[in-house]
Amino acid sequence: MKSKIFLGIFKEPVDYIKFSGGEIQISLSEVHRNFLVSKELEGQINITAHVKCSEGIILLSQLKNLIDNLNLKEKIVLSLPYVPYARYDRTMLNPDSFSLQVFANLLNLLNFDEVIVQDCHSEVTTDLINNCINLSQYQLIKDVFDFSSYDLIVAPDKGSLFKVARIAKLLNKELIICNKVRDQTTGSLSLSYDILSRTNIIKGKNVLILDDICDGGGTFMLAGKELLKYEPNNLGLCITHGIFSKGVDTLKEVFDEIYAYNLWEEDLDIQYNIQF
Repeated sequence: MKSKIFLGIFKEPVDYIKFSGGEIQISLSEVHRNFLVSKELEGQINITAHVKCSEGIILLSQLKNLIDNLNLKEKIVLSLPYVPYARYDRTMLNPDSFSLQVFANLLNLLNFDEVIVQDCHSEVTTDLINNCINLSQYQLIKDVFDFSSYDLIVAPDKGSLFKVARIAKLLNKELIICNKVRDQTTGSLSLSYDILSRTNIIKGKNVLILDDICDGGGTFMLAGKELLKYEPNNLGLCITHGIFSKGVDTLKEVFDEIYAYNLWEEDLDIQYNIQF
């Protein structure tokens, strides 16, 4: 899966060559080169990085090094919509690697003047990455998404509760709280969900689940099936980062609408998707 890194406003990503030993080397087009040596940088250079693999981290590092070698005085701003390793925001085993910290340490070595991320998984990201600004899910979609058609907002698990509760309050919508049920003897997830709010308010209502990432979709499938037991009129899913690693067909069996702000695969066939 190839990462894409964009320089300035140009629609063509920064290219690279790959050597037989596996190493990559940045290869700027004439347009990109002319941009960097022009007198029209207007005090700031913007880089947008959609990092989907480790090669993307190396390519981003090479681009920043190339710009640094020009000794420019411009402010360099990185837009990193999806933060790699953001979900591994703590050690989980003993011993273990704190993978988000490893990535943040590498990124901080590049000394960006500003790093703008979108709906990062937890506040640990902004704590670890220098000069980091997080754009919340609400900031990203409030002007382009019609919340008025939904009656209830759902937090699919306790990890999403704080963020989703804030959005529900801003929208003056009632909040439904779900939680994964665990086997207390093993600690593993069982295939069921608890709905911790009043289930009697769900019937006949338009219900929307909010969260940051949909990867395989297992969390949303379980939550959605549990919510359907209480006969909502409509069930929607709105996420910021749509990876959809197991496709979307099974999700469409549960949800009437699926909304994604960032799609991992641009040509992903999502019948009900609206990419903002």
